[in-house]
Amino acid sequence: MGMKVKKSLILFCFVSLFIIFSYSSVFALGLAPAKREVNFEPGYKFAVTYIILTKDSNQDYEVYAEGFYKDYVKFDQTIFTGSGSVTAYVTLPEKPIKYGPNNLYIRIKEINKEIRGVSTILDVGALIRVHVPYPGKYAEISKLRVQNVNENEPINLELVVSSRGDENITVNPWLEFYSDNELIDTIELSEQLIPAKMEYIYEEKIDSTSYPSGIYNITAYADYGPGTANRTIPFRIGTLFVDIINYTEEVVAGKINPFEIEIESKWNSDIDKIYALVELKNQTGKVLEFKTPPTDLKKWESDTLKAYLNAENLNVGEYETDLTLFYEDATTKKQATIKIIKARGSFYTTTTFKVIIIAGGSVLLIIILLIIYLIFRKRFRKKQK
Repeated sequence: MGMKVKKSLILFCFVSLFIIFSYSSVFALGLAPAKREVNFEPGYKFAVTYIILTKDSNQDYEVYAEGFYKDYVKFDQTIFTGSGSVTAYVTLPEKPIKYGPNNLYIRIKEINKEIRGVSTILDVGALIRVHVPYPGKYAEISKLRVQNVNENEPINLELVVSSRGDENITVNPWLEFYSDNELIDTIELSEQLIPAKMEYIYEEKIDSTSYPSGIYNITAYADYGPGTANRTIPFRIGTLFVDIINYTEEVVAGKINPFEIEIESKWNSDIDKIYALVELKNQTGKVLEFKTPPTDLKKWESDTLKAYLNAENLNVGEYETDLTLFYEDATTKKQATIKIIKARGSFYTTTTFKVIIIAGGSVLLIIILLIIYLIFRKRFRKKQK
């Protein structure tokens, strides 16, 4: 191996290790708290103390502000080393910049971190959201949370309606449940008076016994007079069922073949030690049976059961196959057809390789002879002139 190749290989390894180190170090730098929300008041003053999360005690950092109201922020320190804390002092102006949410970011970044001429700057931030009230009455649904459940379990719902105007509002909220874009249920919630810049939290337990398992969308509405706020999120109702969504359909005769079954959980809980029984049959009855090793399946997730199908003594043809999953106190059965096929010969046999070499060499020889012919022909014409 030449010196240039060695140097290039060493440089490549160094850069690769550096990139891996850089990416992993991102997770060693952070700010807490990550988010703070305040309502705008002319000249309002507040302070937020941030904890610097880092594993590098020798690294220098700089703190700065970005976004709306960045010019209205001061820090107790802007340069520091390693972990610790920094306090941001914010004094809002007499007049807001714009109505609605105004995002102000407090950020920290590394200073001049260099490794043999290759530099990287890590930069992370935390959010301060300043809510500037709209003139008059205005509402928004600031939070809608629904947990996935299993069949017949109550649905826990949290709805937060916020008054974002400078006047009090009276809200009349309701919920609409959709399945496959079809409205299946409507639930009205209590009317509430919400003072300006305040919020009201609805916590509801909804009976799900009339809802079959499946995927739903829930839309929350809040009528506040001049308008209606709304927000939509999906949720699922699970059933104790694991679906077989794919499997190996073709294996080669005369050998032991890998065999896979792809499965998907429809249950809102983890399932322990699920396995499959595979039975191949022909006209005479069952000819082969095997099981997959068990695996644990997370709620709503997919996984693959893996085993081996021994086709050493099986004839070429199609076999009716029963796939059965065993889990908890339930089973899933699927009828399938598995083909046992002949081993396909490799295209790149020794004979084929020789033919390719001979043909390629012949073509190359013809090209060389043609080039020589053209060169001599050109010289011959020059002599004649």
